Amino acid sequence: LFQWQINDSIDGRIQLTPCFIKPLIAGLCMGIITFFSYKIFNGIFGLIFSGYILNLLASVVSIALSAGAYGIVLLLIGGVKKSDLNSLPNKITKLIPKKIYRKLK
Repeated sequence: LFQWQINDSIDGRIQLTPCFIKPLIAGLCMGIITFFSYKIFNGIFGLIFSGYILNLLASVVSIALSAGAYGIVLLLIGGVKKSDLNSLPNKITKLIPKKIYRKLK
């Protein structure tokens, strides 16, 4: 419903796939990775730590992994354009593998 109102008010059309579908796919992958990585690291760190420290370490590691996975999946499915990346600082764009960066449009 809101999509129709937006399209009418701007006299244009917002494409559904790049704006909603691709980030949704990347978000689902991120959620799956977060869930399983937390379980794995909770088990691994559970051998050494317990309580608050265990949950803290497992959460931090799983959030870091899933944030990286979100970015990688978004790059791989074409959810980010080369012009989008050019607006970021060079320190961030240097982290992207050249093979993936060259494939971007």
